[in-house]
Amino acid sequence: MSDLFSSNNFSVGQEYYIKVWTGSSGGGTCQIAFNTTFIPPDTTITQLTVNTWVDGNLLTLSSQQWFKFTATARTQYIHVSFSTFYSYFYIQVYDSSGDVVVNQTSFSDSTRYVSMTVTEGQEYYIRVNNYSYSGTYRIAFNTSETPPP
Repeated sequence: MSDLFSSNNFSVGQEYYIKVWTGSSGGGTCQIAFNTTFIPPDTTITQLTVNTWVDGNLLTLSSQQWFKFTATARTQYIHVSFSTFYSYFYIQVYDSSGDVVVNQTSFSDSTRYVSMTVTEGQEYYIRVNNYSYSGTYRIAFNTSETPPP
């Protein structure tokens, strides 16, 4: 199941209804939550520091991890290094309002970084998802196509 979120303007005190239904393929399970941010409730967010690798793991299928960083320049690069990952995973980058900056980019043995144009000094959020395989990896950001040492 993929995560979906909606950013709508709601009125305080107003009652709203949420409808959940299955597609033509049948039933299944889902989780639903309501809060004031685009980040799912009870999510741990790991702070990234420029040019510093951070360990990550997606040890179950359809799992995700969240990271955040503060842009240090107008152009930023997100780098990954695979440890035990046997396939690929996806990232999506959001600004602090929940708007997509980098849309569903896959990382694999042949794709190890992605660049983006951002606003220096602003905070950005990275969501890492896997759909097929599980494993460990490292993630970092900087201002160059060259990964951190």
